[in-house]
Amino acid sequence: GSLITSDRSLAHARFEVNYTRSQPSAFLANVHPDSEAAIVQSAIHSAIVQTVAEVSIDDLLRRSAAATEDGGSASARTNLIEERIRRLAQDNLDRIGGVDADGIPVGAGIDISSVQLTQAYPPLPVVQQFNEVNNAVSQAESESQNARRERTDILSQAAGPAAETLLQLIDNYEAYTDLGREEDAERTLE
Repeated sequence: GSLITSDRSLAHARFEVNYTRSQPSAFLANVHPDSEAAIVQSAIHSAIVQTVAEVSIDDLLRRSAAATEDGGSASARTNLIEERIRRLAQDNLDRIGGVDADGIPVGAGIDISSVQLTQAYPPLPVVQQFNEVNNAVSQAESESQNARRERTDILSQAAGPAAETLLQLIDNYEAYTDLGREEDAERTLE
């Protein structure tokens, strides 16, 4: 389905969800077996919409690309998007059935064991334009890195041992200028 990201972009995504009936008594008391799939789907859908609305399209697509590159297996670092979706969906399921005499949620007796983002992409009519922008950004970053490397080489040849200090001063000056802190930038030149 279509999702709106935090930067107001439209995205499409597919997720794989695994769950178990962990508490048979709560399941039997609170979930009609014919409604099980719809209840889980509703809990997951709500969690996906809420979570994706909190991330940019770039973050969503990057996570999808990372999952595709490692064959869809879980990476060493926890995927925050997937974990947040799992946690929110579990909270939704845990609210089913009210609370017991001690005030503890009874829940649906269903545990979401995993959520995996298997695919995310921008809407098909704009995929080409989206890829062109991403390629341009990537090329600009590459050219910027090459320019920094060339700057370092030229300055090292010209300034010798003082090059490292000069580079740090230049970086500080540029950072202050980018932040609009002109007085600090001018002090860097002293």
